[in-house]
Amino acid sequence: GTGKTLMALAAGYRQLDSAFGQVNIYRPTIELGREIGFLPGTVDEKFRPWVQPIHDNLALILESQNGDLKKPPHKDGDRRVENGVNGSRQIIDDFISRGKISIMPINFVRGRSLIGQFIICDEVQNLTPHEVKTLVTRVGRNSKIVLTGDPGQIDNPFLDSLSNGLTHVVERFRGQSVSGHVILVANERSDLSQLGADLL
Repeated sequence: GTGKTLMALAAGYRQLDSAFGQVNIYRPTIELGREIGFLPGTVDEKFRPWVQPIHDNLALILESQNGDLKKPPHKDGDRRVENGVNGSRQIIDDFISRGKISIMPINFVRGRSLIGQFIICDEVQNLTPHEVKTLVTRVGRNSKIVLTGDPGQIDNPFLDSLSNGLTHVVERFRGQSVSGHVILVANERSDLSQLGADLL
């Protein structure tokens, strides 16, 4: 609830087109609790549950800007599409269809060269050190990568607060001029969320 994903997305969105040609977002497909098993459909349909937090945060960013939205020319018949949740979703869909924003499972990063992109990998505490190395070594020229996560919220049963990819990359990159590490402590989601974090 500290705003890790929200701030990373806001930073990428604000620099889209001015500094970077694309915002590329990766997420691991680790489930909280018991696995729900096989999901039918295309890769996009299977990945939709993991994409929803990204959509929620992007919608919040767009809605917070009110009239300052980057509005693509959407029309619903002859009627201009309204602002708000539906308008934000259409704007997000437009960014995705134009290739300005890409949301992908981490599984498909192998072999890519990510050039001129603002790259976000969310929930990195659920990745292994090897998976994080694979992602970081894909970053090409004129790109920036932001890794977000909380070692206290690990859902991968094979990792802990010391063996996860986020802790690994923080330790290995300590002191390097090309990296920085920020720890957020205040829960911005709600008072109830803060109580849950403190008491449960």
